[in-house]
Amino acid sequence: MRKLLSRLWPTWPGLALPGFWVAYTLYALVEGRLGSWPAVLVALWPALLLYAGACLLAQWGRRGAAPRLGTLLAVGVALAAADLAVKAWIEATLPYRVPQPLLPGLLAIDRTYNIYGTMLAIPGIKPFILVLALAMVPISIISYRYYLAHEAPVVWAHAAFVGMLAGALGKAGDLLWRGLIVDYLHIPGLPIADLADIYLIWIGGGCVLAASFCYPDTWPNPRRWLERRRHGPEHEGD
Repeated sequence: MRKLLSRLWPTWPGLALPGFWVAYTLYALVEGRLGSWPAVLVALWPALLLYAGACLLAQWGRRGAAPRLGTLLAVGVALAAADLAVKAWIEATLPYRVPQPLLPGLLAIDRTYNIYGTMLAIPGIKPFILVLALAMVPISIISYRYYLAHEAPVVWAHAAFVGMLAGALGKAGDLLWRGLIVDYLHIPGLPIADLADIYLIWIGGGCVLAASFCYPDTWPNPRRWLERRRHGPEHEGD
């Protein structure tokens, strides 16, 4: 039983992944996108997937296995290729802006071309966005190699690298191929997204947050500030 419970516990840092989605859902509620509490519950279901993914990553981290850079690169490229392949299939087979239920009431495939409401709507900015997406690929590789050389590797950092790499490749592939972003994943009440968004924000960003919790010395310590306030200005330089 204890072993089973350990597999169902993503560790405290791992809670950042589902917690990130819960915070996003609450933001959507405050913004007025979700009009009722049933709509909030519908929007929250991806947090369960993120929780399960965090449990799997935590289990992998307990084994202490350190993946090779080449393996992580291959996984990132495969994930980006999957996103682009799904988009090509959707464009070839599904009608435009006609939602196709995938999980009734929870998730639909709704193809839309994402230009307005994003930075791509700014005249002349498309080349800058393309260069930025392409630059994220070598930057993520260099940053990850630097991390391996200077920090104790944690599983959240490995997953963050894969997410950032896959998301950047997916966005760059869209911009090079079509000159815009194709979104297609629609959860009721939330903006339409694509797999690259999931890679970048919910895997990459969530795991970056989880990894940062593994290095508590990097976080500000409010107790030191309170102690300096308590003992007076003569301790400001301590």
